[in-house]
Amino acid sequence: MAINKLSNFKGKIRGVANCASAGKEKVSTFTSSCTLTTGSGTRLLKTAVVAGGGGAAGGSGGGGAGGVVFTNVAVCGSSPYVVTIGGAGGGDTGGPSYPGPAGTFGAPGSNSSIGSVAVAIGGGGAYGVNYPAGGGASCGQGQPGGSGSGGANQGGACRTGGTGTPNQGNPGGRNVPGSPTSGGGGGGGFTAAGSCGTTNDGGAGGAGLDISTEFPGAPVTAVAGGGGAAGFCGSPSSGGTGGGGAGGGGGANAGTAGTSNTGGGGGAGGLQGPTGTYAAGAAGGSGIVLVKEKNNSRGMWPMKQQYEAVKEGAWPDGSVIESVTLDYLVVAGGGAGKSFGGGGAGGYRASGFGPAPLQGCAVVVCSASSYTITVGAGGGNSCGTNYPAPPASPPDGSGDGYGNTSSFDSYIQASGGGYPLNASCGSPWNANNAERGGPGGSGSGGYPSAIGAKRPGGSGNAGGYTPPEGNPGGSGGYPDNRGGGGGGGATGGGASASGYPGVPGGDGAPNLITGVACSAYSGGGGSGTDRGYPGIPGGTGGSGGGGNGAPGNPCGFAYSGTANTGGGGGGGTGGPTSYGAPTYQAPCGKSKYGSRGGSGIVVVRSPAGHPLSVTPGCNTVSCVCGASVAKFIVSGTLTVN
Repeated sequence: MAINKLSNFKGKIRGVANCASAGKEKVSTFTSSCTLTTGSGTRLLKTAVVAGGGGAAGGSGGGGAGGVVFTNVAVCGSSPYVVTIGGAGGGDTGGPSYPGPAGTFGAPGSNSSIGSVAVAIGGGGAYGVNYPAGGGASCGQGQPGGSGSGGANQGGACRTGGTGTPNQGNPGGRNVPGSPTSGGGGGGGFTAAGSCGTTNDGGAGGAGLDISTEFPGAPVTAVAGGGGAAGFCGSPSSGGTGGGGAGGGGGANAGTAGTSNTGGGGGAGGLQGPTGTYAAGAAGGSGIVLVKEKNNSRGMWPMKQQYEAVKEGAWPDGSVIESVTLDYLVVAGGGAGKSFGGGGAGGYRASGFGPAPLQGCAVVVCSASSYTITVGAGGGNSCGTNYPAPPASPPDGSGDGYGNTSSFDSYIQASGGGYPLNASCGSPWNANNAERGGPGGSGSGGYPSAIGAKRPGGSGNAGGYTPPEGNPGGSGGYPDNRGGGGGGGATGGGASASGYPGVPGGDGAPNLITGVACSAYSGGGGSGTDRGYPGIPGGTGGSGGGGNGAPGNPCGFAYSGTANTGGGGGGGTGGPTSYGAPTYQAPCGKSKYGSRGGSGIVVVRSPAGHPLSVTPGCNTVSCVCGASVAKFIVSGTLTVN
């Protein structure tokens, strides 16, 4: 086989001219789910990850093409990545007349992925005429996806195409508003939106992506074309290049399916002439994953190719990238305490250490890489300022009293602790049932109630994680002016009040990832009680930094959650203003009427002792029994060297 050589200006041979690509490459094609194991020196993948295309229905717009991740992706060498091939969205079995009975729909395509580093979204499935039943303005609307499906021929009513996913696809086309004989809109493709329908004719599917140059040996030359839409009395509509199925025109014309392993959208079924009904819509095409590994730069390279590769971030630097397994502790900021109710603990997530039922899987990262660490602040206003801090406390966790999220880059997140919700009509001692506990990593406690039904504590595990990151808060007492509920903790819910005394917050979780004995995190705040009953105790904070609630003594204070534990703040005292005017200015860390949540913490540990470094300088790295331990008390950057 001939070998091209690169010569200098005198014509002498300088070395092998590797002009085909930037780096020695290995190309892999996946048409079914499998595992990709990268080469030892691989650090970049050029990918075309194509999701399954959306199906179509009778009288619908075209099915949306599957989304495409067509880019360079950073990976580790000698590492396994699970490759998932998205299935095609199914088509329907025939549509109704218009006007007429309820219609049918095409199903969305399924996602394709390479582990978590590249995820392509399935194409939008198309709603047919009259679907969903009784849906009014939603009948026949295009649906979102990697690329969106087109709008249906809904008797002249405007039906827009569904939206596409940014950088993965385009929207579908619409029908012709005001035209009862309009065709539907074409499904979106990777490089173009679906065409709009015209009178009688359906719109063509949007064009897909030509991959023949980047992946010359692939079993297909183009991917992610949108499906053609249904026609009313006109000609069939074409699918987009890249496997889009054609839409049926007037007469007994069913749609055609998207091509397998292209992610093409399915074609819609056209009107069947004298019968007044629509033919069947078709399924989309299944997905595909194409991978080109780039791992070294052997040989001599023209400067232009080097420049272009460096500019794209695709020029190998010769370093060997290793897979590094890391254990972690990620604790979010605790929620603030308020009158009566204890604050919920920050969400707790861990691997390798702590209670076994709460341990997740370790994280595998790349060496020679940096990762963003976020340490969530505790909820509430600054120490010593007027309390309660937030003017409102919406249940979505956006108020100032909620704890803030902590995270280990995009791998692990923990939700901030809950904060008691505000009453709808003012005072916490009135008869309304609004001041219940707020949700969070762990939920806050509720207020006492003057009605029979207690005000419940907020729910925990706001992130919906497995294993769960926290527990609910306890209910407030009954009747009015009794103790509030305790905030939830990592290993237990907050206690519910039954009389005047405050009750404990839920316990946190012990965890020795730092090597420090007796360490615990994410304890719930204890609840407070009515300030008109001297000698009545407040609730104790849960182990793991939960703050104590305020007692009934007019001079008693609620304590904040401990810094860098994610502990919930202790609940304050409450009661009618006749018991004495509030004194809001309180020493840092404690207040009669509430307290701050404790800030979170993030700890990352390499059991094999792989070198780690951190910024800024108040974060630390230590060696514990041969392991490298990076401890973050403020947000910063972790570098795996």
